[in-house]
Amino acid sequence: MEQAKIKGGNQKIYMSPSTSATVVGSIPDGAIVDVEERINVLWCRVAHKGRTGYIYSAYLEPLRAPRKKPVVSIVLPQDTAKTVFIALKEALKNKPQ
Repeated sequence: MEQAKIKGGNQKIYMSPSTSATVVGSIPDGAIVDVEERINVLWCRVAHKGRTGYIYSAYLEPLRAPRKKPVVSIVLPQDTAKTVFIALKEALKNKPQ
């Protein structure tokens, strides 16, 4: 499930995706919410501390998961593998800190 951070001050959450809908609570600035559904470009359904409601999407800052470094696996003939290993070992030894 996607998560987002509330921005722009405390934000009201509504019973339906409309500012004329009943306000069911508010979420403090900087709080992390679960984005359950993107209704359209303007509105998202979010959950926060057991309460679900709709919030204007402009007040949500998406959180991104940290990117993992790719893992590379290759198969080389033994002679080539040994040469590559030695070259990498030397390169890492001489790497500036």
